[in-house]
Amino acid sequence: EYKDFRKAVMTRDGYMCVLTGKKGHLVVHHLTAVSADKTKILDISNGVTLHVSVHKLFHRLYGKSHNTPEQFDNFKKSLS
Repeated sequence: EYKDFRKAVMTRDGYMCVLTGKKGHLVVHHLTAVSADKTKILDISNGVTLHVSVHKLFHRLYGKSHNTPEQFDNFKKSLS
């Protein structure tokens, strides 16, 4: 099921990072962390495609658990 979730998110996002437009070396990031709400683990609207370097930077700044959509919005604004 997780593979289907990941594929659906990447397909929706055109197999590119939603923040940089880069292709390749992609991961799916949960907007609401699974540690905060396990019911959203397979919710396609809770995932976004990110380049691995962008994903690492997000988690370096905001930690790896209990992340929120608000943190992602702030992160996105900081890249502009």
